Amino acid sequence: PLVNNTDGFYPKVTWIPYPKTGQKNSACRAGVVDVETEKTQWIELPGDSRNHYLARMEWADSSQELLLQQLNREQNTNLVMLYDVGQRKLNLVITERDEAWVDVEDDLHLVNEGKRFVWISERDGWKHIYLVSRDGTKTTLASPGDFDVI
Repeated sequence: PLVNNTDGFYPKVTWIPYPKTGQKNSACRAGVVDVETEKTQWIELPGDSRNHYLARMEWADSSQELLLQQLNREQNTNLVMLYDVGQRKLNLVITERDEAWVDVEDDLHLVNEGKRFVWISERDGWKHIYLVSRDGTKTTLASPGDFDVI
């Protein structure tokens, strides 16, 4: 439970559903709502929705593409995907893996007129900046060296 002792004279208890050992995990899904038709276009994400987290979701450079990050339950694999709303197509852009765990990246920035985006990764043992093409076919290390980018 979450106990709020600061908003009034009496504490307020809010129960947060969190699965315990042996219980089913919560499932999640993502969709895009058409404001004109009010219909939801559900996105078919890979894997079992009860064993993955939808860690981040943000619009790319328009309301036609959505960037999604999906973690596995162990949080050692992050799939970065680009969803084309018009074509209803989900494309895998990056698969980030680590033996221990991977960090979820906030605020992916598109650069080069939207042709690439900035990705921060520790894949070479240091926290570096990479430039990744929208389709994921080209990844360029932008900050080489034996140091971490902060």
